[in-house]
Amino acid sequence: MVNLHPLKSLILAVGIMNGCQCEDEPAGPTVVPEVEDQESIDWNNFYDSGTLTANPPSLDAGGPGDAVASGRPDGGVTLMDAGVTDDDVCVALSATANNVVLPVDIIWVIDSSPSMDDSILIIEQELNLFVAEISESNLDYRVVLVGADDDYYDPAAQKQYLGICIPEPLSGAAGCPDTDSESYRHIRQGVHSHDALSKLINNYEDYKDFLRPDAITHFIAVSDDDTGGYSDDEDFESFIATATAPGFPQGFVFHSIVDLIGYIEGCFWDDSCSCGENRGQEYINMSEDTGGVIQSICQEDWTEVFDALQENVVQGALLPCEYLLPELENNLQIEADETNVVLISTEDGSRTTLPNVQNGSQCGDNEAWYFDNANHPTRAILCEAACGLINTTIELEFGCETVKYPQQ
Repeated sequence: MVNLHPLKSLILAVGIMNGCQCEDEPAGPTVVPEVEDQESIDWNNFYDSGTLTANPPSLDAGGPGDAVASGRPDGGVTLMDAGVTDDDVCVALSATANNVVLPVDIIWVIDSSPSMDDSILIIEQELNLFVAEISESNLDYRVVLVGADDDYYDPAAQKQYLGICIPEPLSGAAGCPDTDSESYRHIRQGVHSHDALSKLINNYEDYKDFLRPDAITHFIAVSDDDTGGYSDDEDFESFIATATAPGFPQGFVFHSIVDLIGYIEGCFWDDSCSCGENRGQEYINMSEDTGGVIQSICQEDWTEVFDALQENVVQGALLPCEYLLPELENNLQIEADETNVVLISTEDGSRTTLPNVQNGSQCGDNEAWYFDNANHPTRAILCEAACGLINTTIELEFGCETVKYPQQ
């Protein structure tokens, strides 16, 4: 009977694994030795949770015995009888090493001057679909909307505003004005032609508690004009840099749905003409600086607008060189000194074990990796030099002594 260490060489891989290659073990089928208290393990919970993708050992397949797992065309494993001794040190199961995904806070600021009626209608009709498609990517999102919630005239400013009402399910209840919810907050301030950035800055106290310090923030400005004499791109970037509690520690991306042309006298409503007053240059500047989407507000069909926003938000939430360590059941623990990151070439299948460094400051130019926290690890993070190699397959290997740089 094999006395199995609770975490001897559980291997998690991106893709299908051909077998564990631990020290002194010949290459070949993946070995799954018998566990004395195997019946106490909730194997279905292991696999149904989505963490592991192989099939569990059969608890009804005859008497006590060891098992070998061999590859199946569907990417799982098939278990069969095999003789296993204490020298067989690896227990291998295939699973997905998932990228770390940041939560996203999405802040819409919408010009609600009278010329924006068509654009406001599109947003009211499509915003729920937009966030539903983001949700399908398993993103944890929140939405803030800055704009009037009812039509009104401000006699002091001598400005007319159009109301914006987002229906359920973003809204917490049916009817207008809309209602704040766990994932939606409406900052009910009228935004006019030139003051979108000013309203974001001046009303920060009203939405900062809704933002999360671990979230990446996306600002989406919708206007058929530019900032005029109000806060401009430099003012806004200064606000971002100094905002606190929580501020924007994960950075921000600014998206512009604006007039891309500007008013041209004598030009009448075709693709070469403007639908607004001025090109939204201050907004465009920030989109170019932060890698945001730039789309024309003059489009009648906003499918391209929302598709581009969705792609940018989803891709921006992925940390391509950070991998979540699995949450294991039945008190199995990941040991920091028995963890390795292995690159597998997609061309010839060759394997390269990356050395471990203590933290990101020791990366230098080394193709290496480190834990987010060696005492309580939750992520394996590739150094920048190794990150460029991720066209290969990534394996996270648990149970074999960690390979470290000599200076460690």
